[in-house]
Parts: sequence; C-alpha cells; structure tokens
Amino acid sequence: MFKLEFRTDTAIFKSSPVFEYWRIFNLVRDQVDAGAREGTIQDTNGNTIGHFEITED
Repeated sequence: MFKLEFRTDTAIFKSSPVFEYWRIFNLVRDQVDAGAREGTIQDTNGNTIGHFEITED
C-alpha cells in the first residue's frame, strides 16, 4: 500500500498551490525511486506538512 498525506493549509498553498503540489509529488517520486519506503514532506518554506509510506498490506 502507498499512503501519502500532507496538509495544504500553509502559506505556500495560498500563493502557488499548483507548483507546490507538483513539487511535492516529484520529491516523493524521487525518494521512492531512490529506495525510500517512508519519509516526511516539507513545503517550500521548510514546514513539515506530512509524510508518505509504503507498506506490505
């Protein structure tokens, strides 16, 4: 199972929501391609806003 959760109530989502969504999706894709099975997600401003994980369900 792949689970991705992140908050969208930070300032960056008010100013550049589409850019931030794509940046996060690309960041997670790169981490998974590199072998990560879990990780935290930070917005462009450095706020921790969520996480992703891959499990064997």
